[in-house]
Amino acid sequence: MKIDIVAFKKRALMEIKEAIPGWQGVFLNILFPIGQNTLRDYLLGELLNAKNGDETKKKLQELWTHPSKYPDAFLWYFQKVMVTPALPFGDAEGRNRFFESFLILLSDIEHNPEEKELVKKMHGILSGGRYAIVRDVMQKASLEDVKEFLLLSTKCHSLADHDIKILYSLAEVVHPSIGKERKKTRAGAAPEEEEEIYWTTQEGYQKLQQRIQQIATVETVENAKEIEVARGHGDLRENSEFKFALEKRDRLQAELKFLSDQLAHARILTKEDVSTDEVNVGVIVDCANGKGHKVSYTLLGPWDADPDRNILSFQSKLAQAMKGLGIGDKFQVQGESYTIQGIRSYFD
Repeated sequence: MKIDIVAFKKRALMEIKEAIPGWQGVFLNILFPIGQNTLRDYLLGELLNAKNGDETKKKLQELWTHPSKYPDAFLWYFQKVMVTPALPFGDAEGRNRFFESFLILLSDIEHNPEEKELVKKMHGILSGGRYAIVRDVMQKASLEDVKEFLLLSTKCHSLADHDIKILYSLAEVVHPSIGKERKKTRAGAAPEEEEEIYWTTQEGYQKLQQRIQQIATVETVENAKEIEVARGHGDLRENSEFKFALEKRDRLQAELKFLSDQLAHARILTKEDVSTDEVNVGVIVDCANGKGHKVSYTLLGPWDADPDRNILSFQSKLAQAMKGLGIGDKFQVQGESYTIQGIRSYFD
C-alpha cells in the first residue's frame, strides 16, 4: 500500500473492507508486511471481530514458527500476547512458544549490523519492569520449557552475564531443582558429563572460525576506536555512548570466549559418524502426520542450523524430542503427532 500517511492508509483499509467481500484474505496477507503497528492493530481487530478465528490463528502461528521472516511484526504481537490472555496464543502454552521464539530471533539477528536498533529494543523488552515478562512466563512454564529458555538465552551472545544470571535466578525461584543442578555442576561433575562434543559439518566449522576471526580482528578493533571516541566526549558518568561502547566490548569478549570454548570441543561430522538405526546427529528424518502432511528434518550442529530449511541444531528442543527414536515411532510438533517414516544419512 503506497500511501505515506497512516491515517490515509487506514481509510483505504476501511474502504477495502466495505468494497471487497473477501476482505479477510486481503487483511491476512498484509497483516505482517504493512509496517505500522497501529495499522496492524486495526487489521487484527477487524479479523477477530469477523470471527475469522481459525485463519487468523493460523496466520499468527507463522510469527513464532518463523520469527526472522517478519521480526517487527513478531515483536508487535509478542508484546500484545504477553499482556492480553484473550488473544490467540494468549494462554500459557502459546506465550511459552512466543517467548522461545523471541530468544531464537534475538540469537538470529544479533550479529547483523542492520538490526542493531532492533536488538536494543528486544533487550529493553526483556529487561523492562525488572524482567516482568520473564517472571510471568517462567511462573507458568514447565521445568523442561524453562530449561529450554535458559539454553536459548546462553546462545544470545548480546545478553550480558548480568542478564543471564537474572534469568537463572528467576528460573530457580519457580523450579528450585535448577539451582540444585547448577550447584552440582559447580561442585564438579564426572569427567564424562563435563565433556561435551559439538558436532558440526566442515562448513559449520569454517563458519565458526570466520565468526571468531571477525570478532578478534575487526569488531574488537572497531569497538576500541568507539571507546576512545566516546571517551573524548567529556564527563564519562553522563556519557551514554561511552557506556554503550563498554557494554559492547563486554559482549564481544563474552561471545569470543563462548565460541572459542565451543571450537575447542568441536568435532567435524563424517559419514562414518552417522548411524541410521535411530534418530541422531547427522541424519535426515522423514515423517508425516495423521493428515498425510510430510516433512523432513535434517539434524546437524548448532552452526549448521537453518530453521527455514528444516535444518535443526541437534541441541534444539525438537531434535532432542526425536533423539533415539526409530522408524514407526511418534513425536509431537506444535501439538500434532508425527510418525517417523524414514531415517537417512545426511551424507547420502
